[in-house]
Parts: sequence; C-alpha cells; structure tokens
Amino acid sequence: MGFSVGGGVEYAFTQHLLGRVQYIYDDFGSKDYVATDGGTYRVNLTSQTVRGALAWKFQIWSSAAENPRTFQSRDWLTNG
Repeated sequence: MGFSVGGGVEYAFTQHLLGRVQYIYDDFGSKDYVATDGGTYRVNLTSQTVRGALAWKFQIWSSAAENPRTFQSRDWLTNG
C-alpha cells in the first residue's frame, strides 16, 4: 500500500494556447529481500514525476447563436 501526492498549475498564454506543469510524488513503501549470499537488501518503491504540456483550444463557433449544439429555453441556456 502507498500514496501519491502532487499538484500543478495551468496558464493561458493566449485565448487559444494553454500550458501546464504537474508534479507527482509516489511512495509505495519499501521491501526487504534476502540474496543468495545471505545479504539483506531493502528496495524503496518511490518515484517523482514532472509533466509539462502545451494545448491548443479550438473555437469552432464564435457565439452561442452560431453553435447548433446550443439551444435556449425560456429559463435556461444549455450547451450540449
């Protein structure tokens, strides 16, 4: 049994270009092994991961009126 913890940030450089960075730390404890020569070895099962990404946000319709998947009822605006 173990745990993972992490965090990240996302930033919009422009209306369409997004960037993100994420850090994750995993710790699954340790395990002892006995080798054929009689020695005991402990293995720690941990990892640290840093991820980065760039994303492009496509905007097909410029307004809700042009979006065929958007409809308005009397009380609600719903996006499909």
